[in-house]
Amino acid sequence: MVVEFQSNLMKYNFKEAQKLLHQNKCEVTFQSLTSDKIHKEIYTVPKLIQSAGDKILVLNVKSDKWEDVEINTIQDIRPI
Repeated sequence: MVVEFQSNLMKYNFKEAQKLLHQNKCEVTFQSLTSDKIHKEIYTVPKLIQSAGDKILVLNVKSDKWEDVEINTIQDIRPI
């Protein structure tokens, strides 16, 4: 099981995640850093303000608040 989890760690790199989220609403599934909980939220990146990083700054569509998501915790990004 550890091998499966590790293979999902880098499903997306920063540029891939940013490209999918830029000016698009997407359901992002990611692992909590503090627990085993899996989160699913609707996010977008309305403007490109980052060029790289271990975390991506995203706008939560429902709460209209900015959040940062660690890239290596992202399991799936689905446009909606």
